[in-house]
Amino acid sequence: MSTLKLNRFGEIEIEGNDITYFAPVTNFSNQHVRVEDLENDYSKFLEEINYNEVLAQVNQFDVDGKYIKFKYHQESTSGYHTIRNLSFDQQLFYFRSLVEIAKLQDKYSMQVLWKLENFILCTEENDEKVKALLYQFSDDMKIYDKTKSLDGLKRMILIGLTNLNSIIGKPTRADFVNKDQEVIDFAEDVLESASIDDIESNIQNRIDVIEQQKEEERKQAELNNDKKSRSKLIPLKKKKGELEKRSPKDQIKENLKKEAQQKKTGEKQKKDFSIKGIKNKMFKTTKSTIITIIVMLLVVFLIMLMPNIASNNSKDKEEKAQEQKINNKITSIYREYVNGNESKAHQKMFAIDYKKIPNKKDKKIYLNWLVKDKKYTKALDLNKDVAYTIGENINDDNVDQLKKINANDKYKVLSFYIADQEKDYQTMIEMQNAVDLKRKDVANKLAQSYVLTNQKSELDKLIDKIEKDKGTSSKEYKNMNNAKQFYEASNEELEEMKKEKDEAKDEVDQAKKDVDKASKKDKKSKEKQLDNARESLENAEKRYEKTYNDIINTKEDEAISNE
Repeated sequence: MSTLKLNRFGEIEIEGNDITYFAPVTNFSNQHVRVEDLENDYSKFLEEINYNEVLAQVNQFDVDGKYIKFKYHQESTSGYHTIRNLSFDQQLFYFRSLVEIAKLQDKYSMQVLWKLENFILCTEENDEKVKALLYQFSDDMKIYDKTKSLDGLKRMILIGLTNLNSIIGKPTRADFVNKDQEVIDFAEDVLESASIDDIESNIQNRIDVIEQQKEEERKQAELNNDKKSRSKLIPLKKKKGELEKRSPKDQIKENLKKEAQQKKTGEKQKKDFSIKGIKNKMFKTTKSTIITIIVMLLVVFLIMLMPNIASNNSKDKEEKAQEQKINNKITSIYREYVNGNESKAHQKMFAIDYKKIPNKKDKKIYLNWLVKDKKYTKALDLNKDVAYTIGENINDDNVDQLKKINANDKYKVLSFYIADQEKDYQTMIEMQNAVDLKRKDVANKLAQSYVLTNQKSELDKLIDKIEKDKGTSSKEYKNMNNAKQFYEASNEELEEMKKEKDEAKDEVDQAKKDVDKASKKDKKSKEKQLDNARESLENAEKRYEKTYNDIINTKEDEAISNE
């Protein structure tokens, strides 16, 4: 028998298939609550939820001093922590019932206790599910938990996947029982999910993929069995000599022909094929002895090599078969996508292990879909170069999320694009060694940052260095040199506009001083001069801003020619 603390002041006692929850009367809004009232409320609640079995049903309420006892009888059950011993495929089916519990909390506005000790696993065959023991079924009953359904669902899934009994922050890889990438990816998806429906779709799509794979394996097994059966039915071919029995007359004729042939060609010398004769021939001379040893070594080598060749061929066949299965799945996913089921196609794609996808184009689509769904962390974990794709799609709506992901400049490429979004041009210049200047968009943005910070000479130095290190035929040199030449005129224009703006600002400052010093007689004319100066400054600022924006908005294909 084991006893656990539950729901603050309550205790749960487990003995075999019998579970008893001892609820102190202080756990009820009405401390004078009667068992009859609880039974009545509970009966109504069960009818309302249509006796849904994901909420473990109380068989009896009883009074024991200052405690009210909830008695359960549950066959073939175990504590929720035992889910950690199951395979990931099996866990998914149990997680599906957790989704149902979360939905019940929302649908009936009742609170579930989202704690490890409150859940049990029903392991009965064909009825695998998770059940919650304590849940709010009346206004009198207090559940000391305010966890929202989505947060509770995420918590219980992560507890099931890790060695953690409570979830405070994001689990690390070391916390996971099964450290396969597929499991880590699933956990990441769960954490990033915005709704219960998102998690449900993710789980269901993964289950669909598993069941599809099992069906394919079943069909393949049937096909293999059919082939074996057919091969047994096909009779073995007999040798021609056994099928055609020759008559004595035919045999005599054939023997006479052989004798005649031998007389024509002459009798050939008989060869000694006895063991002694073969040995004499093989070791007759030094040359024949050496040749014999070499041939024997080659034979031994080939015999030793044969199992490896057979094993490699077997592995190649298995790998090709696995690749074909994945390609078939991806093809069906693309069909769903084309038919308009974009969300479902994405979920099914993410259920596939990225590393096992054989085709590079499919891998690229996988990453692009992750970026589109804003699953940036997962995308970056799979391939750091996806930071360029994320950077191309950065905007005011996602920049804060990306800054959190990129804390401590974990992804330098991402830092470059974030700096560009925030017009932090000096940071972009500092990140130039971390980005790929063979990319035209990167070279274009870097050249812009030099121009907009008036560092033309520094840009020249960078291009000289690239020429020295990589040569004038390199993509990096061509991109940066083309961009520099394109922005030279813009740079001069921007400097001119800035000078004009500064002069106009000085005129406004001087006009203000003149107004302050002016006598009553000259005051009006000086104020008019101030208005004119302000208007000139406003126009100068507009011209400067236009030139500035023209530079920022210049696309890479305009600044860098194709060569």
